[in-house]
Amino acid sequence: QKINIETKEITTITTQNVGNLDGIQVIDDNSFFVSDWKGGKVFKIYKDGKTTEVLDVEQGSGDILYLIDKDLLVIPMKKQNQLLFYSTK
Repeated sequence: QKINIETKEITTITTQNVGNLDGIQVIDDNSFFVSDWKGGKVFKIYKDGKTTEVLDVEQGSGDILYLIDKDLLVIPMKKQNQLLFYSTK
């Protein structure tokens, strides 16, 4: 969901089942990445509500990092004690 800070209006931006969110990283003015800790997935969500699954890993995907200049998504896997690096190109 998104919240208009001025009006306090809450709008649903996606109806896809995306839950247990642990991390969020802005990609550009139109989209962002989110990680689902329990489901072990990373999604790309657009402002218009379109949602695509980018990555399906094991449960435990944590606070993600997106390095824009390298088109690289870094995903800490908390249960596995690992870091995953995923090229977004």
